[in-house]
Amino acid sequence: MIRWLALPVAVFCSLCTAKAQVIYQVPENGDKIVGARDENIMADDIHFGTASIIRLVRIRLAIRGTQTCKLWLFDALNSPPLHAAAFTNVPAANERDMSTYDMPMLVQVPQDVYVGFSAQGDGWTNKADFWSQGATVDVGVADNPGIHYYGPVTGEQLTASFNIGSPTYGCLQIFYEPVRFDGIEVATGQLGLAISSLPLHATNRLEQIDSLGGTNWAEVETLPLGVSNCAWTATNGAATRAFYRVISR
Repeated sequence: MIRWLALPVAVFCSLCTAKAQVIYQVPENGDKIVGARDENIMADDIHFGTASIIRLVRIRLAIRGTQTCKLWLFDALNSPPLHAAAFTNVPAANERDMSTYDMPMLVQVPQDVYVGFSAQGDGWTNKADFWSQGATVDVGVADNPGIHYYGPVTGEQLTASFNIGSPTYGCLQIFYEPVRFDGIEVATGQLGLAISSLPLHATNRLEQIDSLGGTNWAEVETLPLGVSNCAWTATNGAATRAFYRVISR
């Protein structure tokens, strides 16, 4: 995945602000919903093209009354959450009266995660609240249609799976935080780049090309593993007349 594209440093030294982009998307199918009981977290397994940093999760839910609600992220079953965030729900008129909830965050995630919600305090049949479903994964990797996961809110873990009875996925739109070039320093025969927002669980490679219209990107260096920020320096004078990008895999 291409994370960010720099301007040619020999000509432009100002920096562009990278915008969040969608890394996973399941569009809503209006006649498919699935319920989560009051005592449980319910989640779907989510598969990205590569490890990333999640900036925002958008989810479609129908939650009855005013409840204690949380969005949850996990990287494995029977494990503590990577992230949990409380949110205030909009009282729904019925099980299909969906509202859109946007959950901002900055969370480093591997390529495969679980995303879900809990709502405690009310509900419809069996004290359940509902999550809209979709039949296709338009962005990301489709896997395990119809399989969802649950576990008690008190345990803060997903412990088991179940088949919801239709080959669908939880309706979600997930945005990632792009890699950024925060600083450029050009001196005689030397170039320095300050790079941030590197996904910790990916392999990040810096590439360069002489002409932006070309296709022969050349790998310059594999950036340090396990760090989200790094400084890269080249002493080759030709480096100051190139375009740069970071590829994460």
